[in-house]
Amino acid sequence: MIGFIIPLRPKSQSKNWELDCKLLEATIRSLLNQSSENYKIYVVFSDDPKIDISSSRLFLIQFPFSFLAFAGIRDSASLLDDFGNDPVMLERRWDKSRKIFYGCKKAKEDGCSYLMSVDADDLVTKRLVNYIEWRLKEKELPGFYIDKGYLYKFGSKRMICINKDFQNFNGSTHIIKSEFVNIADFEEGVWMDYNLFTSHGWIRKRLKDAHGIELEAIPFPAIIYVAHGGNISNLSQLNIRDKVKQFIKKMARGKMIDARIREEFSIPHLGRTKIE
Repeated sequence: MIGFIIPLRPKSQSKNWELDCKLLEATIRSLLNQSSENYKIYVVFSDDPKIDISSSRLFLIQFPFSFLAFAGIRDSASLLDDFGNDPVMLERRWDKSRKIFYGCKKAKEDGCSYLMSVDADDLVTKRLVNYIEWRLKEKELPGFYIDKGYLYKFGSKRMICINKDFQNFNGSTHIIKSEFVNIADFEEGVWMDYNLFTSHGWIRKRLKDAHGIELEAIPFPAIIYVAHGGNISNLSQLNIRDKVKQFIKKMARGKMIDARIREEFSIPHLGRTKIE
């Protein structure tokens, strides 16, 4: 059983709460479209999201801890260098990481044997759970990582294909056996207790150093990283030189979004929702 954990930012930290909720719903729908039913979804939130979706596999969990401002985060001053001296980024990563681990706690209690953190604005291929089940029938594995994926902006007809090191910049890229995910003390924990899934490309090295294990690569593009105004990949804020570079990449490495891709990832039509 795979437990998908989706951390949702607080409404107070959102630039567009309506959009955040629509993106969350799209992420959930992509997971509910899995071709295998051997999974559960845990959405961990501070503010009740406005979504029109329900399922016996979907669990909405109120995070029982308050959002911590910079001054309230343990060892915050010593952590600043790791966040570009940006206290807001530290606050948001701290909140996100704790929510992920709270979701992991619930998933482990429900018997989920593998855990995956999924950002609340990414889309997941419907083939993922089925593929993992097939591999685990061959042999027992400590986990997987997603090396290939797509970068997409709603409204575009093409996506940029990323065929290597996708896990170095996207958070929805690691599926780890639950025994290697240690749940921290939520009252006393420090940054290193919570940040396993948010350390992106460092995860594999950490697991190898701590447990001597190697994660296996998923051999096909499995995630769509959705670019919008609320995340770091906000293409609308790029300068003109970067926009030209992105256009060239789309032409050289892009993939046309056809009906098959749209169905595989449950790519939604967001209607009139503003995405900038």
